[in-house]
Amino acid sequence: MTTQDRISTGVTGLDTLLGGGLVPGGVYLVMGAPGTGKTTFGNQACFTHVAGGHRAVYVTLLAETHTRMLRNLASMTFFNPEAVGTQISYVGAYLVLRERRLVGLLALLRRVLSDISLPDKDGYTFIRELRARGSEDGGWIPAIAISGHVAPEDVKRAILAGFQLHLAKPLDPSDLVARLARLVGRTLRRT
Repeated sequence: MTTQDRISTGVTGLDTLLGGGLVPGGVYLVMGAPGTGKTTFGNQACFTHVAGGHRAVYVTLLAETHTRMLRNLASMTFFNPEAVGTQISYVGAYLVLRERRLVGLLALLRRVLSDISLPDKDGYTFIRELRARGSEDGGWIPAIAISGHVAPEDVKRAILAGFQLHLAKPLDPSDLVARLARLVGRTLRRT
């Protein structure tokens, strides 16, 4: 793997230590004592990634709200408020971890956020293929369609294809979190 294949964290010295940055497709858990910069680092990596035209999902175990976190990040040079909810999605997992422990956290992380306009195949094809699987192969996983296509017929098409919810872009992060919480709660009660 070359350095061009890596994803920059936005921290030059760290990228050098990592051989050019993070490995694409990886899931990274950042741990440390309070006040050591975990939140800032994670957000800097996400904002650096989306500045290149990509997307990122930031899952936090913080007890503080995303609104407060974003307010604290607003003075950072990497912060771009226009990317929030359109290129970066925030998912709060603190309550899920506290109430449902690791099983609940893993169930949350398995939830699908799918864009209708995927580059390789559209979201309708994706969800139909997912629903065709048996429940033991993930066919039951709740899915949210996130799309710029917001006409009533688009919403209906998404629901009929197998999505439980349809959210319009640009996303309001607090609305996304609230809807995810409702969807996860509904699913966790069934399992």
